[in-house]
Amino acid sequence: MKINLLTKNFSDEVILYSPELELSESPNVAEKCFPAIGMLKNQPENNRIFFLLNSEIGEYDDFKKHPQKGIYYEALGGKEEIEKILNNKYKQF
Repeated sequence: MKINLLTKNFSDEVILYSPELELSESPNVAEKCFPAIGMLKNQPENNRIFFLLNSEIGEYDDFKKHPQKGIYYEALGGKEEIEKILNNKYKQF
């Protein structure tokens, strides 16, 4: 599974999401969305799992590769654990 990383200028939050897990609409808005994990750059162990709206992605810089991606992967238990979290959120909808 491909996992992209989103960052935003002047924000401490990093978001991981998989473009492969696109849903036709979110639970609250009739817009495409993706299961995602948001975390603070300096506290990756504090994270939240949510649905990221397609329109919100444009507010961020989208990276397929990022030099710090491994740090966030490690904080969440590795790529397999991230895939499991995102798949569970996807199936929840």
